[in-house]
Amino acid sequence: MELKEKATYERRFDFVWLRIFATIMIFLFHNARAYDYLLWEIKKNEKDVGMTIFVLFLAGWVMPLFFTLSSMSI
Repeated sequence: MELKEKATYERRFDFVWLRIFATIMIFLFHNARAYDYLLWEIKKNEKDVGMTIFVLFLAGWVMPLFFTLSSMSI
């Protein structure tokens, strides 16, 4: 019976920084949801068009980025 060598993997720091960036963006996304014009559970009286644009921009790519990063780390 032969002993197999254990595979060594290098940590990809570009993926780590993308995960950190995506986590910060999702934090800002959820905070901005209180000030946009879209429907959501928690709303403030002050509404802002800039927050709505920010939310719509992030909604298109943050979750796919999380799914891509999680599949690349498997």
